[in-house]
Formats: sequence, structure tokens, C-alpha cells
Amino acid sequence: GSLATPACTERQNAYTGWLRSGPNYTPQMVVNGKTDVVGYKVESVAKTLKSMQRKIEDIPVAASEGAFEAALPDLTEKAAEIEVWLVVYDIPHEITVAEGNNRGKIISYANMVSKMEPLAIWDGRPEIRTVAAELEDYHAGFAILAQDSKTGEIYAAGQYRKPVVLTTEGTE
Repeated sequence: GSLATPACTERQNAYTGWLRSGPNYTPQMVVNGKTDVVGYKVESVAKTLKSMQRKIEDIPVAASEGAFEAALPDLTEKAAEIEVWLVVYDIPHEITVAEGNNRGKIISYANMVSKMEPLAIWDGRPEIRTVAAELEDYHAGFAILAQDSKTGEIYAAGQYRKPVVLTTEGTE
């Protein structure tokens, strides 16, 4: 199994340009769209996360009659052109690694992105936007990202998590 998808490769290539980094590497962690760090270097990741602790605006997301509504905040002072993205992620599951140092190992992944698509180019004025996110049984939910189309910086984010259904199978 592999986590590589054309959408992920395209996004990683975009970050290479935005961050002026390169070449692409794995595992790469990009924080707030502003800086990258090697994903398995725990101390570097912690340091980067701490240094990037700035306020990202919240995008409240609510379920509304088979669709969703995202309340986009006022970002008019941030950028003239902002991309709004829908990022659908899966429930935790295991994958057998096909290549590299972990080849043959079974690794459990959470919040693995299975679909990423642009929703709109937005001018940053506050609005309620309807989001038609089609969630399958294997999806855990989705995130909405508002990202500067020129620099890649994330200005706002929100998420919707599917409610967890508790079953009573096998109990009396």
C-alpha cells in the first residue's frame, strides 16, 4: 500500500515552490502552510509547532439538511485571493507499507486524506458557504482550509467530524 496520490504529489510540489524548499521528501510535515520539517524528527516537529503558534481563524462548520455550511471569517486584510479547500479524511485503518525502510510493516494511520478538492477562489469577505461533502462510511470527516493562493499560508481552518455511532452488538 501507498499513501501517494496525484493530489498529494501536486500539493507537495506546490509547497516546494511556496516554501522555496526542495527536492520533495517523505515524510514532510508542513505547518500552517509556512514552514516544513521532517515528520519523524520529534524534537524538530515540536519546536516548529511551538514557533508557529499563531492564531488561525476558525471556520465553524455545521450539518444542514444533507449538506454542510461553513462560516468563512473576515480575511480581507490577509490576501486578495484565497483558495478554499475541502479535505476529506478517513477513519483509522492499517496499511502494509509497499516500499522503503518500512516495507512489509503494517502501520495504523489516522486522518489519512482520501480526497482533496478546491471549493472556491474567495475574496476574504465573511460569508456562509454551502459545502457539498459526500462522506462515505470509511470517511471520518472533512476539513475546510482557507489558504493564500500566492504563498500557501493557511489563514483559517475548520472541520466536521462524523458522529461516532456506538453499537450494542453482542451485549444483552
